[in-house]
Amino acid sequence: QLYSEYGNKAIKPEAQLNAETGLQYFLASKKMNARLAYFGRQLKDVLFFYTDPVSYRSQYINQDRQNDRGLELDVNYTGFKNSSIKFFYNYVQGKIRTKDAAGKDTSFSNLLRRPKHSAVITVNTLIKKRLNLGTSINFTDSRKDRYFDAVNFQSVETTLKAYVLIGLYADYGFLNNRLMAF
Repeated sequence: QLYSEYGNKAIKPEAQLNAETGLQYFLASKKMNARLAYFGRQLKDVLFFYTDPVSYRSQYINQDRQNDRGLELDVNYTGFKNSSIKFFYNYVQGKIRTKDAAGKDTSFSNLLRRPKHSAVITVNTLIKKRLNLGTSINFTDSRKDRYFDAVNFQSVETTLKAYVLIGLYADYGFLNNRLMAF
């Protein structure tokens, strides 16, 4: 951002303040633990790629303030004979504060490429002494994105659809589980 062809030696580095607090619980039998955390993040002097609509001159500038916050839930359970389950959920909100075309402060939701909701559940099972099988289901909520339209020379906002990924995993141990094939 300083020295590229669009560089601007007058820009300031982004400054960020992060805070996280939470609770963690362990079952006495140690077969389950759960963690709930709240996080907050404040950024100022957010870097922005700006193109002047009249001269088409482009460069990096400091423009906005970004405020994000959210919750994370993480649960692990190993109380089954040969299996374990892990669950993770994330919720995030983001607002950006910027100036509109008239120079007035405005704020709006801004989670570009970041979903509000995401979750993962993973199950692992030890089939035999050396063979482990696992599966995971990952959910990613819909989210906003932008792309450059080369026909109209404009940035276009779009919504990317939510999706689910299913993963399968296996590993087998050799040499007393000192060598793993997965």
